Amino acid sequence: MNSPKQVLGSRDKKNKRIVLTNRRTLIILPLVALTLLWVLQPNRGLLLNMLDEAQDPNVALAFLRVLDEEDPSPRLQMAFAKQHYRLKDYEKTLQRLTPLSQFSDTELLLSAQSMYATSLLHLSHDSRFKDQATRELRRYLQYLPQDLSSEQRQTFAEYALQIGEPAIAHKLLEKHSEDDLQRMLTIALQANLYGSAIDHAEQLYQRQPSKAHFEQLLSLYQQHQRWPQGILLLNQHIDAGHCDLDCLQQGIDFARSADNSAAASQFAVRKANISTDSADWLQASELAASVGDIATAITWLNKVNDAQPSATHISTLHSYYLWRGNTGKALAMSKRLMRYNSDLAQLRQGVAEALA
Repeated sequence: MNSPKQVLGSRDKKNKRIVLTNRRTLIILPLVALTLLWVLQPNRGLLLNMLDEAQDPNVALAFLRVLDEEDPSPRLQMAFAKQHYRLKDYEKTLQRLTPLSQFSDTELLLSAQSMYATSLLHLSHDSRFKDQATRELRRYLQYLPQDLSSEQRQTFAEYALQIGEPAIAHKLLEKHSEDDLQRMLTIALQANLYGSAIDHAEQLYQRQPSKAHFEQLLSLYQQHQRWPQGILLLNQHIDAGHCDLDCLQQGIDFARSADNSAAASQFAVRKANISTDSADWLQASELAASVGDIATAITWLNKVNDAQPSATHISTLHSYYLWRGNTGKALAMSKRLMRYNSDLAQLRQGVAEALA
């Protein structure tokens, strides 16, 4: 079957109709613009507000170009910028917003600042403009005025983070984000601002001395060798009744890293007092002995040996009693040792202690 033949001229008539319509639009738009200009001449602001709400940015731009010939005011430049921004033509948006000083002392300044930075951010994600836009955005964010709104600071800080500038983000939010100290701490760490990070962690702990905030602050103290502050924190946390067994072990490890044997022994004894684990008792005994507190070392080692008798524990107790000049106790330990090891040297040691 033969396919039906096209009606001659049908496609051409359609195309002619489209071309004619486009030409008519080009003619009508300027005429309508001039008519509106004449009608709304006393209230140009009203016309600009109407154009801001136009559904088609291209139509709005056609009207704005007619206005631009008569009065290139900041309000008009902002109207252009809005329509170019809607079309995602960020280059032209920036052209209309530059210089930003044209919006000084007007109610448009905040909007202009935000649109300028946002346009640069969009261009920084475009490989054609990435380097230049990133440099310009970095420079712009570094020299923002101080009288920014809280919302602007949050927005611009986010832009700074997106271009890899956490130090700028921290500067923008510093003293303006007291309600989000955890975020400030995270940003400070990203920017290697360790002093600021510790300050934020201290504030968080003082506000809420939770386990998470305690461990976070103690870790920062340890990483940056703030040993005295860490010991003070541990004592504060313990005195407030917030320190469990794990917390006390963290204190012991911290004190040992700080080469503070006295504090390590103190924390170990505190832990042993509330622990039922003989390993904690042994730790308390060893750390007490390391600072010369043999009496405390003996107390905890006896408890360990009662739970888990061994020649090693008894031998150590024997030595402790000798150091303290308690030959009676030393002899008792020698006798107990002979049950494990009755060699000649041990027998002689026992006899010597019995005759002392």
